[in-house]
Amino acid sequence: MKSRNVKIPVWFWTVSTFLLIWNILGLGSFIQHVNITDDTLIGMTELERGIYKSFPTWATLAFGFAVFGGVFGCIGLLLKQKWSKPVLWVSLIAVLIQMSYSLFVAKTPNLYGPLAVVMPVLIILVAIFMVWMANYSLKKNWLN
Repeated sequence: MKSRNVKIPVWFWTVSTFLLIWNILGLGSFIQHVNITDDTLIGMTELERGIYKSFPTWATLAFGFAVFGGVFGCIGLLLKQKWSKPVLWVSLIAVLIQMSYSLFVAKTPNLYGPLAVVMPVLIILVAIFMVWMANYSLKKNWLN
């Protein structure tokens, strides 16, 4: 059965739109991260500068895959496309890689305190939810 024959609830569109906005904000953060200027770095503490300057290319790539995957995956949900599921899986895996680096290698909670764990955990939970939503949508035949 094609999704065009199935009534998709309003909450699907609302949640998918919210998730797209969430990921666009993440994309903004990524763009800011890769375009950080020396003037911005000068305004940071020594420890913060150290984290930015030592951020490895692979972690930056993971960050990019996470946010671009999230944006495209959510667009796929809004377009009712099955391909959104593997794209959101790539995003989730990239989120896990990126957040593992930030939390366990760069040890950002040591710099910013225990509350610095909240945002990475929230990002991981949202990425897991997006994959769940794609799976759920497929089971409900909402995606083509």
